[in-house]
Amino acid sequence: METKHHPKPTPVDYTNLYIKNLDLDIESMDLFTHFRVFGKIVSARVMRHPQTNQSRGFGFVSFSRAEDALRAKQEMNGQRLGSKPMVVAFHEPKKSSSDSYSTSHSAPAVVYRAAPPPPPPITLKRQVSAPTQQQPIMTPSGLFIPPPPPHQQRPILRRSGSIESAMTDISMKRQAITKAIFSVSQQEQNIQDIVDMLLTLKRKDLATCLFNKSFLMAEIKRAKEALDIFPDEESNYYYLPNIEIPPRCSRAIPIVAPNDAGVKETSDAAKKEEDLKDEIEKFLDSLKGLSLYEQKQLLGDRLFPLVKATGIKHAPRVTICLLDSIAINELAHSMYDKQELQQLVNKAANK
Repeated sequence: METKHHPKPTPVDYTNLYIKNLDLDIESMDLFTHFRVFGKIVSARVMRHPQTNQSRGFGFVSFSRAEDALRAKQEMNGQRLGSKPMVVAFHEPKKSSSDSYSTSHSAPAVVYRAAPPPPPPITLKRQVSAPTQQQPIMTPSGLFIPPPPPHQQRPILRRSGSIESAMTDISMKRQAITKAIFSVSQQEQNIQDIVDMLLTLKRKDLATCLFNKSFLMAEIKRAKEALDIFPDEESNYYYLPNIEIPPRCSRAIPIVAPNDAGVKETSDAAKKEEDLKDEIEKFLDSLKGLSLYEQKQLLGDRLFPLVKATGIKHAPRVTICLLDSIAINELAHSMYDKQELQQLVNKAANK
């Protein structure tokens, strides 16, 4: 009697995102910077060829919570990073060779893909853990370790927060990097964000940070520069010095107003608008000679609070979209016009 083989369902890691269609110049730090707004990142890595160190055009971002990964997938799938739109999906490990063999020698069957189940609820105080297929583990070097074969075990009681116990290795690395940072600087304000970014380095570079202070300080500087592009919402933002956005002229007809007062008000508004234009030109002149990355960083410091003031959701993502899709000069002049900026923001949010 012929035995039919049915392919085993592939386990899906709902905390780990697979990102492809990346430009070859995209680095791990770029992934971390663009995805960190959605939640706590455990690891962000662009995969590279071991011999040439050239990007392979895809990477992984792992979150500590499944709901953060789901939100990042929904928001970032199709968004442009560099010159191409990203493809963001949950990571599904490749099937083993034995599964492939059995599948290839079985009778033809209809192939279908079921919709992924929703992430398990995390609000239960205590829950019974039944024997399930263990999820693959991602090492700091980007290697995915396949799970061991399932075996029978008795149901055990465990607390909903026990997932953190599986992150001992990450916790040890975090403590070591934090201690190393404090050994070279006691004044760091965004220490946790800097540690998160350093943990995305290659294993060799991460180890070098622990004993080479010069290398560590250089990596800290790079991390701080990247963080400065996208400041937290609670940060203090700085606008153009001594410059106010000229108010829109009221269309209401004044009841009583001296003729010279109206002329003076018009001249004051025109002067403020001219001062604003001059200040913008000075700012653009200061960007000359800088790399495009540095120009976007400095412009983003001024643009983000203006985007946030429009009341749009996901202001960091919209700011990135504007910086990537509009020329620096054009954006610098448009962002201080409230009506024009609102139109640009709405258009970017609907992409």
